[in-house]
Amino acid sequence: MMNELSLIDVWRKLNPEEKQFTFYLNPHQSRTQIDMVWMNGEIVNELKEIEILPNEWPDHNPIQIIWKGRKKPKKRWTLNIQLIKEKEYMNKLKEELKYFLKENNNEATTKQNIWDTMKAVIRGTTISYNARRNRENYAQQNNLKFRIKELESQLQNTPKDRRLQYQMIVTKHKLNLLEQEGMITKLTAARQIYFEHAN
Repeated sequence: MMNELSLIDVWRKLNPEEKQFTFYLNPHQSRTQIDMVWMNGEIVNELKEIEILPNEWPDHNPIQIIWKGRKKPKKRWTLNIQLIKEKEYMNKLKEELKYFLKENNNEATTKQNIWDTMKAVIRGTTISYNARRNRENYAQQNNLKFRIKELESQLQNTPKDRRLQYQMIVTKHKLNLLEQEGMITKLTAARQIYFEHAN
């Protein structure tokens, strides 16, 4: 059947020298290469990258495929309401608004103009704060994923090493906590989208 449909195990084809596993069976502490991505040879050229990601929670490692030339559509900006719960953000916003009102609240400026400009200040402050926060969060997640990958590699050589197993559990737990924060934001955004398109 593989020959009839001209199917190729893409990861193995693009990484012939690499030995990486996609399944880990904890009770036996064994690893195998059972998960594969099969593609027709004609569409392999559309592939930008294929990577076996770290095994963060399940027994199977996810396989990530990135296609060439795919761009995300632009989204309309909305306030991330989770930020309102953060003291650091609220203090920063209060500080910016105090300064803004001190400089702009005068007789020469209309209330409507002040309000419109204030919304722009709130948006700019929020985008700046959120970008910094996301960068830090993303860097932390990447460091943890890199550490998981390192630990996986070490555990392939010494599967019964209890210290490495413990480090793996702790690292996965830290990553899970960070990902939960991101998930709350995504769920809130999804609810908002479904609410907007409900009628």
